[in-house]
Amino acid sequence: MDPHKGTTLCPLQWMGLKWCPGCGLGHAIHYVLHGQWAWAWHSHPLGFFAVPMLLYRSFQLGKQQVQIFHYLKNNPA
Repeated sequence: MDPHKGTTLCPLQWMGLKWCPGCGLGHAIHYVLHGQWAWAWHSHPLGFFAVPMLLYRSFQLGKQQVQIFHYLKNNPA
């Protein structure tokens, strides 16, 4: 979700809290991916660490799916 839009799915913000660590991390990830470093740090400092971890995990899961596909393709039931 774009951090600049007013809509949110966060129950903490629905209750009127101004800052949520989950929302801040999501916004920080958005800003890191768009090259807005100062905004990312301001939203949540761990956003810089979350992006490489998410990318690594995504590639790891993709590699696992390719391996499963090749195994099932070469060993039909």
